[in-house]
Amino acid sequence: MYYQVELFEEMSLPELQAALNDFLMMLKSERVIKIEYNNCSYIQRSGEVQTMYTALVVYTYKEN
Repeated sequence: MYYQVELFEEMSLPELQAALNDFLMMLKSERVIKIEYNNCSYIQRSGEVQTMYTALVVYTYKEN
């Protein structure tokens, strides 16, 4: 058994959820090992606050 990692990075939580859910629909639940979620906010030079949403999925696959 081997492990694979898929990373997601979006500027809004709904976009991250949609991308993550689309990906997870392609996997059987027993293949998913771990899902990690994080967000990070930063201030641009213009003073605007930006938030980045990320997720990491660790899952298994079999080599042919």
